[in-house]
Amino acid sequence: MKPTTTLSTALILLSSLVSANPHLTRDPSSGAEWAAAGPNDFRGPCPMLNTLANHGFLPHDGKNLTQDVVVNALQDGVNLDVELGTLLFQQAVLTNPEPNATWFDL
Repeated sequence: MKPTTTLSTALILLSSLVSANPHLTRDPSSGAEWAAAGPNDFRGPCPMLNTLANHGFLPHDGKNLTQDVVVNALQDGVNLDVELGTLLFQQAVLTNPEPNATWFDL
């Protein structure tokens, strides 16, 4: 099974174990409201990561996602534990074809 498929499957299964934070309020003037991906934005096979990018938890362009950015987005967006977010990032970074990469694109 490809790492991307494994990551997507894990995130989908884990999404049933986490709860979104209904008390999270985002300042509408911050530009963090939902926005569709543009022609130069990357989106991948994982609906959760795509949603986090569309809502501004991840960089909207979906490029050069580092561990800190991904773990914080998963924690802030869907209340995912830091250790689990770190594990998911470590699996996702394997999808980057660059040797010894510390980032990935959606």
